[in-house]
Amino acid sequence: MLALGRRHGMIAAVRVRGCWTHKIGHMEQLDIKDPTSAVSFDLPRDEGEAGMRGFFFAHPEHGLRGYLNQCTHMALELDMEDGDFFTGDGRYIQCKAHGALFECADGAAAGELSRLIVRWADVATAGPARPYQQLIQLPVSVQNDGSVHLGEDWRDVAENQRREQAERREGHRKRLAGKREGYKQRLKSESEKREEMSRKWEMKRQLMEVDQRFKRKLEHVKKPTW
Repeated sequence: MLALGRRHGMIAAVRVRGCWTHKIGHMEQLDIKDPTSAVSFDLPRDEGEAGMRGFFFAHPEHGLRGYLNQCTHMALELDMEDGDFFTGDGRYIQCKAHGALFECADGAAAGELSRLIVRWADVATAGPARPYQQLIQLPVSVQNDGSVHLGEDWRDVAENQRREQAERREGHRKRLAGKREGYKQRLKSESEKREEMSRKWEMKRQLMEVDQRFKRKLEHVKKPTW
């Protein structure tokens, strides 16, 4: 049940089943047969607050999904304002700026590029999408009349996700630091072993030289005739 309500920023808020929400679009705006069909919308904002955008789509397997239109790489809009959010086959959400790929189901970093980053994370972290990053998922729902609504608590939901990502980033950083420290310890141990072997070889060489000098001296000693 919908009821007219207050205005929040530039978007009117309505009360649906006891909860304040913002109408952001309608399912009729989507082409259900096209897996790359999505609808952009402006997020509600308070006075003086910078405007942000989101987008929603209906995935054949995962249903209605909504995300903040902001890449995890450089905070740029994913579609570069052309409304195209997906790879050609609709399998991944793709950032137009640098090609970062994200799963449609939960916005997690995906694709060959991110798997490569995960594989080589102990030696390099460069790349558009880190393995611990996800697109900010928005609380969207569809009503009986086909209208799509954004939960008014979307800021809290987004902030919680950012906090979780920060914790994952810190954990990832600590794991990499542990790997680097272990690598340094292995290098140090190997270096110490090489130095020890070098010392042993030097001692052996010196002993061999002493032995040779002693033998040469013995050769000049006159043997007794008795």
